[in-house]
Amino acid sequence: MKKGFRKTAAVFLVLCLTGSYAFAAEETAFPDLAEDAFLKESVETLSGYGILEGYPDGTFRPDGDLTRAEMTAVIIRMLKMGHAAEEAGKVNSKYTDVTFQHWANGYVILATNLGILQGNGDGTFAPDEKVTYEQAVKMLVCALGYDKVLLKIPDAYPVEYLLKANELGLTRNAGGKTSDPISRGTAAKIAYNTLSAPLLKQTSIGGPEGDVFTSMDGKNGNPLETMETVNLENCKFYLLGGYNHVLLSAADLQSAEADPVEGSTNIRLKCTETGAKKLEKITEAMSQKTLNKVLKGLVNGQLLGEAAVEKAIVNGEVVLKGGFSEAQAKEAVQAINDAIRQCRESAS
Repeated sequence: MKKGFRKTAAVFLVLCLTGSYAFAAEETAFPDLAEDAFLKESVETLSGYGILEGYPDGTFRPDGDLTRAEMTAVIIRMLKMGHAAEEAGKVNSKYTDVTFQHWANGYVILATNLGILQGNGDGTFAPDEKVTYEQAVKMLVCALGYDKVLLKIPDAYPVEYLLKANELGLTRNAGGKTSDPISRGTAAKIAYNTLSAPLLKQTSIGGPEGDVFTSMDGKNGNPLETMETVNLENCKFYLLGGYNHVLLSAADLQSAEADPVEGSTNIRLKCTETGAKKLEKITEAMSQKTLNKVLKGLVNGQLLGEAAVEKAIVNGEVVLKGGFSEAQAKEAVQAINDAIRQCRESAS
């Protein structure tokens, strides 16, 4: 079944597999995560992106606590602003208990400027206190941009922020209780879920209805934009898991080509060496049934049609078998190859 979202179409490629799984280029195995598959997926993905770190002994210690400063640093790294934090940290923050001498000073300054932090109302931030579950959730909701609408609701914290987090899928499989300090494991899960949640962006300034903010969720003609696709990967083509996590990007591909078969045209994606290694992990996840049922293709933020796929991964390649017409396949291949080229140019 074909379903168009725009008159000019590359193709929104939906592979009917078995789940959601994110594969960062570099993964670190933590021996104390083996009993929780989703926690392992969350931590290894965040670790691969350089967002979370373990301890020198090779463990992650998921039951350990997280401070307010540490949670702030995690979020700024999710926004790919770690280097900016180093520069920002050369002056004192506005909080009396966070000076340039504090390791997280730059992270706190940036997060405050972005509206993610507001402090305690008495001029302090308490950077070394344990961060609670609802505080961490609020910070992540704000990092996605949804504070712009929640600030208009009286007494929104914490209930409205928790409801919005649940609506966006941030708390999926996470656990955690309000007022309790959040564990490192729970923080990793909600941070991982946040990577694939749609960003909220301002799409209109002023006017009869005031400022307008739109969720970049891939619906109603809007592009799909997440922290992972916009901040971390920065490519123009992705294969996404069922919860919109990036499995492969244009950086993992050598080329795309049309593959005519009887009655239709397939699309064949040839992977780089790194991409082929990721495919091995995707195949492993499929066999273990830890991969979600839907894998989506995203071209320039647009989801532009859909195609069922059987036996998608063959000999280090991804073969999209969706009954594409020759014209549809040609346009999709052109868009994907353009994305591969642009990704290479930006990396060079």
